[in-house]
Amino acid sequence: MPLVLQSLLLACVQQHTLDLSGEKEVVADPTPQTDSLPGEAVEHVNLIDANPFNPDASYVWQIDVSDDMMVLMNANGYSGWYGDVDTHIQTWAETITVSTVNGSDSVVFEQPEMGIGGEMNFCELPCKAQLIVDLNEFTDDQTMGGYDNVKFGNMLYGGPYAEYFLYNAFFPSQGITTPSAAYAWVEPSYLYGQRLDYLVMEMTKEDFLTNRYGEGGWLMAYEGYGDIGYGSGYYPTCQAGDCDDAVLDELSEDIVAALGSVTMLDFLDRRYLGGHEQFFNYCAAEKMVGQWDGYCDAAHNYTMVVLPNAENPDQPIIDLVPHSLDLTLNPDWSWDYGVFGSGTIISYCGIDADCSVAYVDHLEDKAMEWDANVDVYEAQIEGQNEYLTSIDMQYGDYESWKRANFSFIEGRADTILTTIGYWRDPCSEPEDTGWWMGGGGWDTGGYDPCAPQDTGGGFDTGSVDTGSGGDTGAPIDTGDVIIDTATADTGA
Repeated sequence: MPLVLQSLLLACVQQHTLDLSGEKEVVADPTPQTDSLPGEAVEHVNLIDANPFNPDASYVWQIDVSDDMMVLMNANGYSGWYGDVDTHIQTWAETITVSTVNGSDSVVFEQPEMGIGGEMNFCELPCKAQLIVDLNEFTDDQTMGGYDNVKFGNMLYGGPYAEYFLYNAFFPSQGITTPSAAYAWVEPSYLYGQRLDYLVMEMTKEDFLTNRYGEGGWLMAYEGYGDIGYGSGYYPTCQAGDCDDAVLDELSEDIVAALGSVTMLDFLDRRYLGGHEQFFNYCAAEKMVGQWDGYCDAAHNYTMVVLPNAENPDQPIIDLVPHSLDLTLNPDWSWDYGVFGSGTIISYCGIDADCSVAYVDHLEDKAMEWDANVDVYEAQIEGQNEYLTSIDMQYGDYESWKRANFSFIEGRADTILTTIGYWRDPCSEPEDTGWWMGGGGWDTGGYDPCAPQDTGGGFDTGSVDTGSGGDTGAPIDTGDVIIDTATADTGA
């Protein structure tokens, strides 16, 4: 995530899982029963079999902090459980005890590996430590609900709502493979019973991949912070043995070949799970929620899953899984990159005549669908707001978060439809944006490329290429001097 986030106030939305396709729904009364949370009335025969990512339950993760862990945290700028550093610490805890909120059931995991911190320097104030836990690193067969990898996000960047809503409701409603997320409490032992609120999320590792795609239904996965074909796999996960980077090379070559011989629609129908319509769903979903730092706008924050292709084993198909959805649903964050962003596949679609028109039409339909569901989304925010305040989650002014979320949701369809209008007719309302908008505006620096130019001396604009700054093919007659523009850049 870019360092410019330091100064941003981000507002986001999270709710219970609801059917987004139907009429307006309101979450049932979330008033706690005694000291338990909604969903916690269920009695578990064996907590080790419980799903840690169940959005209708919340568990307490009590961490018995090891001496080594304390030494590392203190040495790397943490004060208590808080920090504002960008150092990732790899350590371990003595034990983690997971229990229901009311304490009726519990299970103990011995010596789990702990990854702490990373990207915490984006916080305006010290952040709660972010955690990645591997229950099974040092002791075999330690899992909860079949999972051994668990990620805890502190929800500070985007507030208390967005990721819960997007992971559990909106993205799944678009047919997009998505990790599950739930609320959880963390109790570090040396904080003497203090409970800190977190969002616990699935990681796109073996357990998640097998759960979503089936045993043997996936080959490898690359967590991307870069683009396909450019070493995008920070942490490759493989079904068997080492990951084969030749898969990325072949995929990149096929994308380039698609431009020269067939349309990008054909490429997507051959190589993307669900074909071009499903890829369009992915990019449109990112666009609608303002995920400017996702794959389609910025080639960041996604996992590319490689799946076997029974019809052509030499050309496996891919699926994209979103992550890091905390920088979304924010009316103050206006860095929309126009219709087409910088992810290789969507940017190549943007310069393919058939693909670009088809995607823009699809995005327009999704904007209209969003507009029709505004009441549904706002009802979910209301319900989740009641839930969070009832369990005393630590976010202060919930009304401010809610107003910001409503503002974004209510205005989003108009924003997207306006951007589409500029893409279809760039000179209908040319704007001085001061920076490139990916086909949705102009980097003009104050110059309007769509208006005829008259310098008073007969400026020949008849063949000036203002879209890319090109060779006019003719000298410019200024009245006094003939300027040879054979290599001139007149675009900006």
